Amino acid sequence: MKLGNIISSIVVVILGVFIILQSSNFPDEVASAPGPGIYPSLLGWLLVLLGSILLIQTFVSRKKEEIIVTFTSKQALFIYKLIGVSVLYCIILPFLGFAITSFLFLIITSFMLGLKKYRLLILIPMVSIILILFIFGTIFHIPLPGQTIF
Repeated sequence: MKLGNIISSIVVVILGVFIILQSSNFPDEVASAPGPGIYPSLLGWLLVLLGSILLIQTFVSRKKEEIIVTFTSKQALFIYKLIGVSVLYCIILPFLGFAITSFLFLIITSFMLGLKKYRLLILIPMVSIILILFIFGTIFHIPLPGQTIF
């Protein structure tokens, strides 16, 4: 697994550097407040830091870990299903709008993650969507796709 850690840490560091370089094109300050470049820069630096830590730990560690990865295991199939539901969410979002699509997405993913009580399967997504619509629509005045409730 050392080779996998080395490759993934280098990819994460390169991604972090790319994000830092791209976010440097945004202003750091707008009207005496943090500008749009601050948050992506922080995330980029965080990726560089975490990728570097993984790389250092990989070289310092003396353990030889033998991990067998199968792409047809139960866990891998679960991830494939979750990715499929997420892609479907992105495709359907422009047509049904945020509220309906997110409600269905939360029900399906909650069920996939093991929530079996039907009351909670309806209640948790409903409360979540209402809160998100209220916060973004009413407090921040940010319209969401197909938003008609608030």
